[in-house]
Amino acid sequence: EHRACLRMELGDLDLARADVASMRADVADRRLAGTYYDAGADRLSASLALLAGDLAEVERLTGMAHATLERLGDPDAAHILAAQLLPLRFIQGRGEELALTITTFVRESPAQRLWRAPLLVLDVRAGRHNQAAAALSALVADRFDAIARNHEWLGSMTLLAEVAAGVGHRPAMELLATLLAPFGERIAMFFDGS
Repeated sequence: EHRACLRMELGDLDLARADVASMRADVADRRLAGTYYDAGADRLSASLALLAGDLAEVERLTGMAHATLERLGDPDAAHILAAQLLPLRFIQGRGEELALTITTFVRESPAQRLWRAPLLVLDVRAGRHNQAAAALSALVADRFDAIARNHEWLGSMTLLAEVAAGVGHRPAMELLATLLAPFGERIAMFFDGS
């Protein structure tokens, strides 16, 4: 699963598709249907479908993965669903549908910065520019060090770049351009391969 995510991020989509096909074959061979491994294959397939522009398939696969995770009692099922739906809803112009869910995630875990970037994108898209600009100013003050340098960093920073451009925050745009430049050839991944 991690190999497929990394290959997607690096733009090796043919290899990522081969990894997912191998996962699906393994699911069938070992009768792993309805397991975490199966849900992972569905999530990754949804991400590949998104990159291919097949939005109906993204919706279908995301629903299948979520149903499996809920049946398994995964405590992160709602987070994974929101992460998978986020880019799809943005493309569809329906991001505001996730605003309450994401606001709840931020409120429940204030120290967890993962959901703040998509929340700021939603603020910009809803016209709440002052709120988004104030948050960016705070992040610029510490050169975005508040964003953990982990597997979520590139996705978060890419979303913050959209926010900076959306509100015309010149200091944030300049700093983000510098920070993101080394990753210009990558595909930004967010929360479990979405």
